[in-house]
This record gives sequence, structure tokens and C-alpha cells, in this order.
Amino acid sequence: MAAVKKGTGLDRAAQIISVLGSRCPPSGWQFYWWSSCGRLQWLPPGVSGFSSYVLPGFTLGWFVVAGLMRLLRSGMLEVLDRST
Repeated sequence: MAAVKKGTGLDRAAQIISVLGSRCPPSGWQFYWWSSCGRLQWLPPGVSGFSSYVLPGFTLGWFVVAGLMRLLRSGMLEVLDRST
């Protein structure tokens, strides 16, 4: 959708998410600390059921998804530019 709607707010938000995800370390310790042990306390730290696996999965997955977003967007832009 970001490639199809190039230059819109959706495209800019996708670019910000992908850049932040690719620049953050894959371990995401700062994000983990802020959301579990720090001020936010959204999810409990430690092993206490399914909710304790959500945050590590999110931080590790964001790194991979950010790379895929950048590759897919650039590929889609190339195909869309070629067709016009």
C-alpha cells in the first residue's frame, strides 16, 4: 500500500517504521525495558505465560519486517514505474 500511495501519509509512516526497525538492534533491550520493567509496565518481565513471549517476539520480528517492508516497497515502486 505504501508503494501504491507514494508520497502520502501512509507511505511516510511505513518509511518511518521501516527505518526505525532497521536501525534498532535486533535484541531491542531498550524497548523491552521501557515497556516491561520501566515506566509503562505493559507486559510482565520473566516467564509467566503467553504474555511474557509477546514483547520479545515483537522486538525480534520488527527487525525482520522492517527489512521486508523496504525490499517490497522498492520492488513495487520499480514495477509501478515501469508500467506507466
